[in-house]
Amino acid sequence: MHVSDLAVQVTDPDPDNGFDNQVVVEVNGVQFLDKDLEHIHGGDPEVLLGPAGLLLPGDDAHQAPLGAPTWCVAECCGVAATVLRDSDLIVWQLHGDRWNHRLLPQTIYFDAEQYLFAVESAWDDRSWERPARATARLVVEQLRAHDPLGAIGCERYEASASIRSDTVDVRLYFPTEDPQTIPPWRSCHFIFADDAKPPEARAARIVAVLTASDPRGRLPDADADDQMQFWRTW
Repeated sequence: MHVSDLAVQVTDPDPDNGFDNQVVVEVNGVQFLDKDLEHIHGGDPEVLLGPAGLLLPGDDAHQAPLGAPTWCVAECCGVAATVLRDSDLIVWQLHGDRWNHRLLPQTIYFDAEQYLFAVESAWDDRSWERPARATARLVVEQLRAHDPLGAIGCERYEASASIRSDTVDVRLYFPTEDPQTIPPWRSCHFIFADDAKPPEARAARIVAVLTASDPRGRLPDADADDQMQFWRTW
């Protein structure tokens, strides 16, 4: 059994091609995704590297989406690894056909200490995180910490940053009254303009606006540049 080394980097956004930050993985110095297949790109750092990132081993084996197709669906052209821990080893069992078959085996073993250091270091190095993306992350962290929307029945929320501007999008999901609705959610969609403040202050303002009253009504105290779309079906 050969034990491999993992290297993890996060790229800058590529607005011309519509790509946000991507997780780029190398195994023993070999690029993991097969770059001869141009329509496959790396996974999202929030999904793979964060505190609950899917590259981290858990109590049970789980799949981590390591490559996403540009114009197809993950079930067809995606690349994933089942990640599990076995004592002092981290094991990947690969799925899909867009990884570098010529140089990498389908089952890869890593030293757990080296592997965890590579994943955690890539997340801790925030140089790749532009201010709008940091703001979106902090919005979600603040909502998760205090759950101020739970009292009005908001059961899901997410925030993202545009790669072509400094706007931050927030979506709040509410269950529908009709159980036959598929999917059984409706969303409020808010677009917050850049106010030139640091991410911490900007995130606090967005959360304050969202939680000042039921966000399904008016958006109080919002700047004129903020746009609102209510009850857009998801």
